[in-house]
Amino acid sequence: MWRRRRLVGSVPLTLVRTTRVDPNGVSGAVDGVEFSKDGVFYAAGDNHGVVRIYRTDNGNIVGKVTHEYSGGSCANSAAEINAVAFSPDGQYLATGDGGDGGAKVWRTDGYFDVNKPWQNDPPAHTLIGHTEVDGLDWSPDGKFIAIASNADVRVYDVQNGFAQIVRILAEPSQGAVNSLDFSSDSAYLAYAGGCRAQASNLSGSLLMTGTWDSVAVGK
Repeated sequence: MWRRRRLVGSVPLTLVRTTRVDPNGVSGAVDGVEFSKDGVFYAAGDNHGVVRIYRTDNGNIVGKVTHEYSGGSCANSAAEINAVAFSPDGQYLATGDGGDGGAKVWRTDGYFDVNKPWQNDPPAHTLIGHTEVDGLDWSPDGKFIAIASNADVRVYDVQNGFAQIVRILAEPSQGAVNSLDFSSDSAYLAYAGGCRAQASNLSGSLLMTGTWDSVAVGK
């Protein structure tokens, strides 16, 4: 964790804390990390199926959630965490894995109490239909969540029980989508993978497409 400094002539970033997320050390990996919008907590996922939630001020763990494969030869074994994302109001934490468990949405009110032991209650919602989840993003107004899985992007209506409202299929040449970002007014969604980026409205209509080369020169 780094602190940004703005003094003229100073080092831009100062290391504040190093957190070992995966207890397996060098055999582990961290593939997803995000701060809550109020900056009080941060969540980090490892490749052994665990997302841990930490207090930002002292680095203490206040909770955890886990992902497992639901079927096949890997049933009940840990599924690698690929993405984590807090909702803007901090009420939910979305997590996505690289197995068959897809994306899960957890209520945070049971995890942010330092006086309680670790918990792993069932998720509030499991968003099915995904294989490997590579990206998650909440709209700034908190009404929608977008999930990227291979070349498939799906948008869910949070206020309507996380019902799927649109499914976007990226261009085959784009490959797997691994980055998502809503516009500041929550009306549009940009998604990217490989060397191509695209943007759509929430009805799924394509508004823009371009390659990294064209984006770099402002075309």
